[in-house]
Amino acid sequence: MLFFYELTPQREYTQTIWFQTDAKIKDLNNTKITWFSWKDNHDLQPAKIQQVGTNSYKLFSTYIWPKTKKDNGVRLFDIWRLNQSFDLTSGTYLNFGKLKLEVGNTSTDWTPALEDTEHDISELSARITTNSQQFSSYYTKSETDSRTNSAKNDAINTIKSDSNWHG
Repeated sequence: MLFFYELTPQREYTQTIWFQTDAKIKDLNNTKITWFSWKDNHDLQPAKIQQVGTNSYKLFSTYIWPKTKKDNGVRLFDIWRLNQSFDLTSGTYLNFGKLKLEVGNTSTDWTPALEDTEHDISELSARITTNSQQFSSYYTKSETDSRTNSAKNDAINTIKSDSNWHG
């Protein structure tokens, strides 16, 4: 999967990548992020890796996109030399998860995109409407009691009117 974005010259951006691995740490200061454009190629920038939990890490890089670039269409989330920060041969897994591009120089916690949240809300709303329509055919307790009593009385009257009934 490729991630291309159109960046604005002279604007500061921060890329953040959350990942998990059980590989042994070598030096968390050796990895870089490349800000790649077709006309300018790889632009390696320092990255920081923070351990955020057991075997959980956050890698991030902040960069002011230069106005001297020939191409503002950028491929993001390219990690350069992760193997210099971790002994990848010592681990059994390396899972990349959440990705985030932000304007500014701060790597903030991951949050779902607004459009994803809106989509989830729309789906839930549709499910609630469907459930509401299904429940509209159900009866309240007093309606159920009334219908039960009516059915019971109808049954008793039917039995009493039967010529074989002695009671």
